[in-house]
Amino acid sequence: MRDYLAFILKNSLRSKRRTLLTVASIAVSLCLLAVLMALYRALFLAPDPIPGEALRLIVHHKVSLTQELPLAYEEKIEQIPGVKAVTSLRWFGGVYKDTRDPKNQFARFGIEPAQFFDVHPEITMPQEQIVAFQKQRTACIASRSLAEKLGWKIGERITLVGDMLPVSLELTLVGIFDQPVESGRLYFNRDYLQDSLPAGDARRDMVQQYYVETASKEDVTRVAMAIDAVFTVCGSQLRHLGGVSCDSGHWHSADLHSYQHAQLCRNTAQQIQPGLRHQQLYA
Repeated sequence: MRDYLAFILKNSLRSKRRTLLTVASIAVSLCLLAVLMALYRALFLAPDPIPGEALRLIVHHKVSLTQELPLAYEEKIEQIPGVKAVTSLRWFGGVYKDTRDPKNQFARFGIEPAQFFDVHPEITMPQEQIVAFQKQRTACIASRSLAEKLGWKIGERITLVGDMLPVSLELTLVGIFDQPVESGRLYFNRDYLQDSLPAGDARRDMVQQYYVETASKEDVTRVAMAIDAVFTVCGSQLRHLGGVSCDSGHWHSADLHSYQHAQLCRNTAQQIQPGLRHQQLYA
């Protein structure tokens, strides 16, 4: 055995370039194998979604999350059979204190307080804090991890200076919520943002996403397909905006893209109508 080891060592040192390339090729192969195993685990061995996510759909513009949708779409989605509750979400961005400090970077969303907890039953917060959030126009709530990181307490005054939107929001923290998977988030009343924008600003009545809670697991796929169908009724080449005639708006009738809000296990894509794609994510 010693003779073999000596022979291997002697030959490996004969050509350092060959030895280096051999070691590098083995390292790359192991790295690729680890990446593939990690992807397989994330796609097929993910834990079961929490009950709230299993019944929830997210609807957004088919091009990207940054594209806006008319607020009038919410009423149309609410009328679809199997829909239990709908709420909209608008990304605000903005600046909180010093942007050079990484801890000041967190997600900020304008939402509808009245429907938010109906669509997100997994998010919990004391009832008196929920009531305060729903009644106070300038109120905001934050995740526990974010509040602890920034040292926020109930009653904290929080100022967000707009960058993409020309407004500054003066908010008061009225609630700290818990969620199954902690993430740094702050929610505030979308109506406050809407009223803060200039009267002629078209972005007053626009949102980025709709969160849809279905009545049962059986309704998830049916509601997703119905949402896609509702907004293709005018044809993929025509335009539609709320209750305005199909050829006078600013948004393609087939511009919605819906998918199930559950941890990604495997996905399938199905072409429902020309120009419209429907994707479901199953856990």
